[in-house]
Amino acid sequence: MSACSFITNTEYSAQPLNDISIFPNPNDGNFTVKVNRPILNEEYLWIADTLGRIIKRFDVDSTIQVELQQAGVYFLITMDGTQKIIVN
Repeated sequence: MSACSFITNTEYSAQPLNDISIFPNPNDGNFTVKVNRPILNEEYLWIADTLGRIIKRFDVDSTIQVELQQAGVYFLITMDGTQKIIVN
């Protein structure tokens, strides 16, 4: 992923997504994202920092293991909305 990738709207709603689970949350940088709905073709999940920089991008699968090295607040961004992730 390019170091210049950004999400332009950094005002995330951080509303819980009913069809996606993040656990544990808060976490130590290792967590699981579980998608509890049918997956569309070429659907992606993004993890962004509070400045809107894309940290990681994933092809959507039913379960994704994620590792983040730096403590902070991140956002999981989907086609349906966003959810806050806290790494201690």
